[in-house]
Amino acid sequence: MTRKEFLKISGVKEKLEALATKYGFTVDQLLDVIQKESKFNTKAENPTSKATGLIQFMPKTAKGLDTSIEQISEMDVIAQLDLVDKYFEQNHTKG
Repeated sequence: MTRKEFLKISGVKEKLEALATKYGFTVDQLLDVIQKESKFNTKAENPTSKATGLIQFMPKTAKGLDTSIEQISEMDVIAQLDLVDKYFEQNHTKG
């Protein structure tokens, strides 16, 4: 999937804009991370580490977010972006 196609998914652009504003990133920075980690594939899985999803949540990280990599791989884009929000809420200090 391309960046342009990803942004056309219903609600994605708005969700990314909200995350960017809330945590002090740009939408392009968030897209760069998602593209590098998963090529915009919600089911992307690293065969070695088992990291899964748009930003490659590790199994231990998923557990800390009250979910699992198996559940993450079944989530749609918006649900995964909600999880990104939860992760940032717990782990990111706005610079």
